Amino acid sequence: GQAMLEVLASRMSTADIRAAGTQRAVDAGETVRCGTETIDIEAIDTIDFSDFDVVLSALPADAAHQWVPKAVAAGCLVVDNSAAFRAHADVPLVVPEVNGVCLAEQPKLVANPNCSTIQLCMALKPLYDQVGIERVNVATYQSVSGAGHAGMASLAAQTTDVLNGCGVTPDHFEAPIAFNVIPKIDGLNDNGYTREEMKLHDETQKIFEDERLLVNATAVRVPVFHGHAEAVHCECAGPLHPEDAKNLFKSMPGVALVEDSACLTPVTHASEDDRVWISRVRADITHPHGLNFWVVADNILKGAALNAVQIVEKWHYYQSHGVT
Repeated sequence: GQAMLEVLASRMSTADIRAAGTQRAVDAGETVRCGTETIDIEAIDTIDFSDFDVVLSALPADAAHQWVPKAVAAGCLVVDNSAAFRAHADVPLVVPEVNGVCLAEQPKLVANPNCSTIQLCMALKPLYDQVGIERVNVATYQSVSGAGHAGMASLAAQTTDVLNGCGVTPDHFEAPIAFNVIPKIDGLNDNGYTREEMKLHDETQKIFEDERLLVNATAVRVPVFHGHAEAVHCECAGPLHPEDAKNLFKSMPGVALVEDSACLTPVTHASEDDRVWISRVRADITHPHGLNFWVVADNILKGAALNAVQIVEKWHYYQSHGVT
């Protein structure tokens, strides 16, 4: 939510912005920052949603189920960042550079995809449009900021303990995260995949409107504070030379390509950067139409807050100009 306010301050500085939260936050006198402005938090159950044009929801899924329909019923455009409505057939799941044209229909509720899904779809879009994609194998390397403030605090505290020679007891994560990797994000489904891994499969299919596009994912939590990385193996529907793929990536809005010899990492390139970064583009030596590449992005910005604000911008563009 704080990141959304920061993006709004930089991109919609003239907007009249208010912040809603729990009564506990109000009683504690909590505030949020929006650019240079300090905003008092209002109790969400006292908000008259009919006063607003747009609601950006950073609520947990259970709270989103309660409050988002009320905002929609009041006539607001609601962009929800939780998983509450992503799978609903009548709720568009949008990455503006990929399928933003669906906002021309002026839906009142739009779901913001999962952070790891957003950067994957940004990378896949130009390849999909050029030759088609049959299957994607992806291993994610996801930072602790994806687990919120508690995840970041856990990494910081455990790192200090390890460096001071103290033992580490898992707290927010089910295993130590400092100097470790955890091959399990969110709970397990009956098929053995985690919910995070199935989001990559299900959400990618929905965004591309293609149930034949298969995504086989392994999601891993790594001891990095900000930025998600993905190792992607893409099985295209036809031949595509790596140099041609690089040119496609260069032409994709919101994507930055760096030389394969560069050391592309979340810390050096993606931190506090709006773009999705790609490197290590190469032919798969085991598949005739396979491409391998490395993708990094700031999961809090393009993976969440920035994408939500871009949805609002695209929605209002279509409201003013229609389909182009």
